[in-house]
Amino acid sequence: MNSKRTQELQQIWVELEWRRCAMDEVYFIENYVYIPSEQDARGRIKFQMFDYQRDLRELIRTHRFVVSLKARQIGYTTLAMAHALWLNLFKPGATILIVSKNQDSSNKNLAQARLAYRFLPPWMQARGPKLDADSTKGMSFIFTDGMVSNMKAAASTGGVFAGETATFVIWDEAALVEPASLQDDVLRTLLPTTDAGGSMWIISTARGAYNRFAKLYRMAKKNESQFVSFFRPWMVSPFMRCNKGCGWCGGKEGVATACVSRHDNKRRDFADEPWRFFAEYPADDEEAFRESGRPRFVGLPAEDRFSDFMYRGDLVWRDDKTLEFEMDEHGPLHLSTLEPDRDAFYVIGADPSQGVGKDYASAHLMVLNTDGRPEIVGYYHSNIVQPPEFAAALDRLGRHFSGSQWAALLAVEDQGGQGALPINELHRHLDYPNPYMHQNPGSRRSRASRMFAFPMTVDRRRAVIDRLAKYLAVHNNEITLDGMYPSLRVELGQFVAQETANGNIRYSADVGCHDDMVMSLAIALWVLIEEAGDSPQAAPIEEKPAFVFDVGKPIRAAREQAIADAEEQEQRNWESISLNSDGLIIGNKGHHGRYI
Repeated sequence: MNSKRTQELQQIWVELEWRRCAMDEVYFIENYVYIPSEQDARGRIKFQMFDYQRDLRELIRTHRFVVSLKARQIGYTTLAMAHALWLNLFKPGATILIVSKNQDSSNKNLAQARLAYRFLPPWMQARGPKLDADSTKGMSFIFTDGMVSNMKAAASTGGVFAGETATFVIWDEAALVEPASLQDDVLRTLLPTTDAGGSMWIISTARGAYNRFAKLYRMAKKNESQFVSFFRPWMVSPFMRCNKGCGWCGGKEGVATACVSRHDNKRRDFADEPWRFFAEYPADDEEAFRESGRPRFVGLPAEDRFSDFMYRGDLVWRDDKTLEFEMDEHGPLHLSTLEPDRDAFYVIGADPSQGVGKDYASAHLMVLNTDGRPEIVGYYHSNIVQPPEFAAALDRLGRHFSGSQWAALLAVEDQGGQGALPINELHRHLDYPNPYMHQNPGSRRSRASRMFAFPMTVDRRRAVIDRLAKYLAVHNNEITLDGMYPSLRVELGQFVAQETANGNIRYSADVGCHDDMVMSLAIALWVLIEEAGDSPQAAPIEEKPAFVFDVGKPIRAAREQAIADAEEQEQRNWESISLNSDGLIIGNKGHHGRYI
């Protein structure tokens, strides 16, 4: 075959191969992209993608906004740089913005893309756009028709790439940006760069549970934002698999014992603060975002084992004085059924909040099912509902699920006066017919010891959480509590036991997390079991009438007496107020704000 024919065939092959690479990114990466390698004498190897990297690339292809939580050395950034190069070579006019935690990281990431381009075969560099500029700020490529594609790199600053229009944004190690408040500024600047149809990929290891990256990931995981989430555990990392040159175990097949032992040895270095290690090598995303303590509820089934309740919206009063459920995809009330069982004993446990967008007002509706197991029938969750409106929502929920009583037995937590407003609203204005009434042990005859609130002390908090843990203990891969749902499972995983400065153990949500779902559930379960007997297979609740209390009076009579006691105490409180010459309060030692 003459040389001219050979050249013609070569040109045809080049064009076909180029077009194949343009259509198949994975083919381009695995056949032509080199990445840095410490194990190869040349300092580079071909990029052979792992299964999880293929999954992630497909997610990026099919979704505009992706947030990925990673373990160390898992290769997300390497994939990001290969993807950026592919876009620059095969998408004329593309603008790729690469944002890193600082300038050194920005330079390092850009160097990976530069290495990959440098070792492309000569025919590919000749066929593709020409490298027109190459500096620490980025690379640009010019096509034969004059179109230009750009790859720009910069450190995370408040105004990074403001005014740019991006095809694709890569924000690497977002959670490592300091101070944490700067993450909000960076995101606020970067998101508008995608308004013309661009995409965004945020990558990071975890650095706490309450920074912007953590919030983005959690919201994406709950399908509450435009982002979708992606996570794989540490053991999928190529450095934890034995591919002859892994450098840790000498090339055994599979996930090698020596590699796992190396992992365990590294973990021992952080035995006093294990959450710092798990942020780098998490087995699940709960480990990754934990900032303190050890998990109080261990071994729970994975979040994806559960699904949310069928009905979401709120209960409203109709003109005929009956309650109706209105569907609303953003409503605060979630229910598994709309039809109460008229023979059942329903309990509601509630944890109120101020309704100013921070802590959540939460409530759980529970019942003992036909198997004698406690079951969650519904829950209420909102951080913008004011205390009186929360009380009204509890009133509607309890009256609708009256079951065998006048209304569901309702217990509202009061810690430091936090529940005073909704409690007052329920009893003085809404006339709720079946409130939980607490009586201090050993003071049966003291009227002042009765209160409608569920008082929460340190010791009682520990007791209700310990009881909840009993029903969340895993047996045969199941828990005794029925009705678990994903967001509750997440919050349970973020609830930890911490050692205080004086050596005591304190139960609380992890740093920056919420415990309102956990506490309202624990209260509901406590009251339910208090009425049914403390065993996972409790006897039917009907054996003990729900409306009879230890004070020996029906609930309505006891309720009326308790209101009278409270009003009497309130009058004494106000009589103790002292005023100065300007009419201002200067002292009220007896007033504790329970019924304001």
